[in-house]
Amino acid sequence: MTLPFHESQSFEPQEVHMSSSPFDVGRTALLDIDMQNDFVEGAPLEFPEGRRVIPAVQQVREAARADGERGVEIHPHPSLAPRPGEPVIKKHRCDSFHATDLEIILRGPGVETVILTGMTTECCVLGAARGGLERGFRSMVILDGRASCDCPDLGTGPDSAEEIHMAALRVMSLTSSRLVDTHECLAPLP
Repeated sequence: MTLPFHESQSFEPQEVHMSSSPFDVGRTALLDIDMQNDFVEGAPLEFPEGRRVIPAVQQVREAARADGERGVEIHPHPSLAPRPGEPVIKKHRCDSFHATDLEIILRGPGVETVILTGMTTECCVLGAARGGLERGFRSMVILDGRASCDCPDLGTGPDSAEEIHMAALRVMSLTSSRLVDTHECLAPLP
């Protein structure tokens, strides 16, 4: 299965390859990563794309809740507040699994696959995908449910948020994650 790049990109369209293997909805958990005020709105670290992804994150979350899927919030935004009993992880590194109880929380009910949404694609979403892979979890990244930011010139030239985002998606598709949009993620749910 391949996913075409969006036409709005500033560089040549290519394809990202991804696994087409099915996932067991009953053994899946949703991880909303760093959807917090610091990145979403009204803060010096605000990402312009942060507000844009909230509807997709909310749609996936509500469908998951309706199906009884587990949800774990990692630094939640007020519009994405967890329900009573949903775990909130306070992380200290890009990898949401590092020095947290996340693996224990997921192993208890037998979770095998994590669905990843949030910020930023190239940092904390990629970190969670890699951290999950290293612990034996499969991951699915929701393409319209995560965001990146522009990168200034750090010695190799500046990169747009879209270039950074697509580079991170390429890495995840090759190493750890299935890439899907909200519609494809929700298709297996009743």
